[in-house]
Amino acid sequence: MKKLGLFAFAVVLAAGTLFAQVADGLSVNVWGQAGFVPLEMRIYEDPPKGHDKETDMTARLGPVWGGGHGDLELEVTGTSEYAGFNLIIVTDGGALYIGDYASIWVKPFSWLQLTLGKFVEDTLRGKVGDTDFHTFTVNMSDADGIFRRFGGYDSVQAMLSLTPIEGLFVGFQLRGLEEITGNGKQYDKGDYDPTDDPMTIGYPLSSDPDKAGDIWRTVQIGAGYEIEGIGHARVQYIGAPEFDYADWKAARTWYRFDKMVGNMPYFDDYTAFGAFDIDDFKRIELAFALGIIEDMTLDLGVKIPLPEKDGDYEVRPPVIIGAGFDMGFGDFGLNAKLDLGFGGVIKDDGDEIFKTAFGVNLHLVPSYDLGFATVALELGFLFEGRFQELDSSGDLGLAPRSVQKCDIGLGPWIRKDLGSGSIKAGVSYTLVDVGSKQPNRLTGIFRIPIVAEISF
Repeated sequence: MKKLGLFAFAVVLAAGTLFAQVADGLSVNVWGQAGFVPLEMRIYEDPPKGHDKETDMTARLGPVWGGGHGDLELEVTGTSEYAGFNLIIVTDGGALYIGDYASIWVKPFSWLQLTLGKFVEDTLRGKVGDTDFHTFTVNMSDADGIFRRFGGYDSVQAMLSLTPIEGLFVGFQLRGLEEITGNGKQYDKGDYDPTDDPMTIGYPLSSDPDKAGDIWRTVQIGAGYEIEGIGHARVQYIGAPEFDYADWKAARTWYRFDKMVGNMPYFDDYTAFGAFDIDDFKRIELAFALGIIEDMTLDLGVKIPLPEKDGDYEVRPPVIIGAGFDMGFGDFGLNAKLDLGFGGVIKDDGDEIFKTAFGVNLHLVPSYDLGFATVALELGFLFEGRFQELDSSGDLGLAPRSVQKCDIGLGPWIRKDLGSGSIKAGVSYTLVDVGSKQPNRLTGIFRIPIVAEISF
């Protein structure tokens, strides 16, 4: 956060100089969102002894993606023909921090752009994202589940983007960059002596900076081409840190949520099914968005993680397929999102010791425009089969600790647009672990969500 704060200050300072004479290139926008749940009720089957039933009902306030008590963003943008900046400052009702942007960009040529700092670049990203109501039904992936954007990391990034011909976009990005130091002697922070001649030393710096090889391992290279009247084809390679089996195994757990405290089933952009997180692995992504039919979006993507080896261990993460659909039929509309995961394997000296099960995450949102408001029904479905691992006899079979997951959520809602804002209200119910025989389990969550949003 220190690096990002310093960079944000540098952006503001540079912006004042760059745009002092170009006032019409400066814009300020405000966006905000908050979800209010006046009643949330969790339902248990045979709760454990000593369970406090009063904790089963609560009320909540915050952005629909969780964390804080709301989200209010101030965006300042400066644009000229060959240079610009973007800065977003966010408050969640308490802390003040940097949002998606604290970056500057320059264009030496009309077809070449260098962007530095914290940013997101969505030219190649998936065309269908998540909804703002899925938090209350069944969690789902966003547009990165189809094809991952550039940027969007906590660290600062550097990106070259090229548009040499119409319809073609090529991007090259490095992330996790170290701070720049002086040219002289480099000191650990503990060894820094302020009496040393400042002309012969560099700034104090960490004694263990990331090596160039560590940074370049996470390189992201992607390209996309829009075929007029046909669609948008994209391909990219995304690197990952050096793989260490012991560290990876220690950092991963087979279950990513605690049902007894009522957390929702966990599924995000980078999660395969079971124990794997696709962001831990180098991968290739392919996607194609069909553009033949006007006002219809159909985008299909596949993520192919590359296997990793460490000693006798080989890890092959699941392949993930993501698809999104959105289209209007007069006053009717349909939004759909699908994620599939399959094929994850761990081998020890060539023998399989772990296999993931097939998983699916499906969302359907039919809607109807009443004129004064829009009504919709949000349906979510998440299923993961039981994984396999070695038993006491050394045979591969269904793991006793592996539990089949099947969650179903539904939520009718109504939304009214209010000029520079909107309000959405509904009810939702999630059936958790349908068909499970586990004792003391959470079986359902009932909510009354209200979501307010503004934009100026």
